[in-house]
Amino acid sequence: MKKILLPLLAALPFALSASAVVSSTGCGGGTEGTDGGTDAGSDPTLICDASPDTTITMTKLQTQVFDPLCKSCHFPPNGSGIAYGDYTTVAKTFEMVGKKSLYAGSAASLLIVDGTNKSLANSTLWLKISPTVGSLGHKGPKGEATGAKMPNDGAAMSAQQLKAIKDWICIGAPM
Repeated sequence: MKKILLPLLAALPFALSASAVVSSTGCGGGTEGTDGGTDAGSDPTLICDASPDTTITMTKLQTQVFDPLCKSCHFPPNGSGIAYGDYTTVAKTFEMVGKKSLYAGSAASLLIVDGTNKSLANSTLWLKISPTVGSLGHKGPKGEATGAKMPNDGAAMSAQQLKAIKDWICIGAPM
C-alpha cells in the first residue's frame, strides 16, 4: 500500500498546480462563465464601457435608431416583426427587453435584450449589430447561432447609434 500511495502523494502538488494553471488561463481567450458558456473576455465589443451614457432611454433609441433603421422591416403583420419584434413604437420596441430570443435554442437563456444582467453577450440585438461581426452575428454565450448581421440591407450603423444601443443595454435597458 505504501508503494502505491507515496508516488501518488509526491505527484499531488504538481497535479494541483497544473490544474490551477489550466483553470486560470481558460480557452479561446475568454474564461468559462458560471453557466458553462464563454464570457465576453474574448471580444472587447461584448464588454460594457466603464462609463456608459446613463441618459440613454428607449424613447431616445426609438428616434435615433429604430425609426430610421429598423421599423421599415420590423412591423407586423407584413414585416418580420412577428418573429423578431415590432419596432414601430416605443412601447412595442420596449417589449424586446427580457424576451427570450428566437435563437435561444435548447439552452433557452439567450434574450433579445438582457437588461436585467446588463449583458451584451446575452443580448441577441447587440450580437447581431456589433461592429466586429461579419455577415453572421456573434454566437451567443452557449454557442447559439444568431442569424444574419443587422441591418440586413447592408447599411452600417453609425458609431453614435452603436454606442447608444450598447450603453442602453449596459445601464439596464431603461424605458
